[in-house]
Amino acid sequence: MLTASGAKPDILVIDGHDGAGKTSVAQRLDPEYGRYVKPFGGTLGDHLAWLAGTARTSSERWAEVDATARAAVEAVLERHADAERLIFDRHWLSMFTLLPEEYRVAWYPVPHTVLCWTTLDVTLHRLDRRGEAVGDIATHRHYIEAYADLAARYRVPVVDTSELTPEEATAEVVRLAGLRPVSDPRSSSRRDGG
Repeated sequence: MLTASGAKPDILVIDGHDGAGKTSVAQRLDPEYGRYVKPFGGTLGDHLAWLAGTARTSSERWAEVDATARAAVEAVLERHADAERLIFDRHWLSMFTLLPEEYRVAWYPVPHTVLCWTTLDVTLHRLDRRGEAVGDIATHRHYIEAYADLAARYRVPVVDTSELTPEEATAEVVRLAGLRPVSDPRSSSRRDGG
């Protein structure tokens, strides 16, 4: 995806289900490896999930889910066009867990991505430790499996964070992604969530 001005920062996506460690890793990469951005932050992620839930019974909502998510990514690209590299905390892989196959083509080509993954037990433990409502266990199981299936299908490298510290998981992402530091880390950091 290009910005309206035609600028295209290098992109690395750190994706995964809640509690998988993606935010911890993505934030640790800023500023040395790029600028942290979170296109579906705030209430937008919950709104997209809600829209997708209603779309299951109302097919016209799928287009709204897709357009809303792609607009959020485009807005981040526009806002951060000056960055050498953007480190996305969620992107296409999260949307592919929601969207039907026919809506995925608009996301191609997908940017380089690493999946942070963990087991259901670790997910639930981490959410509880953060003070977040655990919610429906079957829903967590579904998304954990969906991310793993999509990673296999699209050949996305996976970091199993189940027994790794955030620092170890970050080092593994750097290795798998073949990351090199950006030329001027001080100019890359502008962490403001989107």
